[in-house]
Amino acid sequence: MTDGPGEPGRRVPLSTRRRLSLTPQALTLGLAVFLIHSVWNSTGSRVAISAEAAVVALLVADLLWSLLVSHRVRVSVLDNPDDATVGEPTHCEVAVSGTRSAVELRMVSAAAPRWLRVDSPQKGTLTAVAGARGVATAAVFEARAGGPLGLVGILTQIVVPLPRPLHVAPRLERGPELRQPEGAPEIDDHDEVLRGTRPWTPIDPLRSVHWPSVARTGSLTVRELEHPPRRAVTVAVDLAPTGHADDDQLAERAAGWARWVVEEYLRRGVAVMLATVAGGATEIAAVRSSREVGRRLAAAQRATPSIPAAAGTVWVRAQDP
Repeated sequence: MTDGPGEPGRRVPLSTRRRLSLTPQALTLGLAVFLIHSVWNSTGSRVAISAEAAVVALLVADLLWSLLVSHRVRVSVLDNPDDATVGEPTHCEVAVSGTRSAVELRMVSAAAPRWLRVDSPQKGTLTAVAGARGVATAAVFEARAGGPLGLVGILTQIVVPLPRPLHVAPRLERGPELRQPEGAPEIDDHDEVLRGTRPWTPIDPLRSVHWPSVARTGSLTVRELEHPPRRAVTVAVDLAPTGHADDDQLAERAAGWARWVVEEYLRRGVAVMLATVAGGATEIAAVRSSREVGRRLAAAQRATPSIPAAAGTVWVRAQDP
């Protein structure tokens, strides 16, 4: 995938880059041409020059065929997921068209890409592993087109826009045991808890009727609800460069640690405000699900959020993990 960590960027246009790929057989024939030419140069043999011309013609014909196929091949992403996690496989629907010759294809913007042989035109599901956190708007593919003799190939690198952005969340990094921050305020987040029942009155809505009690007692009874307060914490994620040699790894570990911290608080019923830097500005907003946490951290930039000092704030810094 393309676009750096936390940098959604613009929609990437279709672009290509090509380079020559020689097989061992082609290199052997090239050496043979050199030796035959040396023989012809010293003896003037017509057989030698004819053999040299034939080998060169084979190489040129294979090269021209490869060039034709590489110019015609088209790669497109038909569908992709919205969310992924670093190091975990994700699936994209890919189509290869433009030629009837077989090509080899791999996604070089993914981690440890593998070559797949594709008989164009064809579409199918490509499994890739996201190698870096970020918001990807395009994928980089490499197509290898060869001639009929398989001597010379052309490697074509193609940047293909994704149908929709792919949010790659950091890998979970478990940290030390969590503790409730001192001074964390309580909030009322409108979660309703059944406190008890009471007799129905004409002003009570029908949806408030507690039907199990009605079935048990035979009289209309309504639920009495309350909104219990919950603890609330602010998790501030500081991914600013540290100056260490392994700075990038520290930042990615910190992002993964922040994901674990937030999700662990949510699992324990603590309300969480997540503070990150996105688009060059500090963003502080509540997160309520693992998906929201992953998306926020996918877009988090390498910077320090600017937030006021307050009780109940937990800082996760790149130099901490």
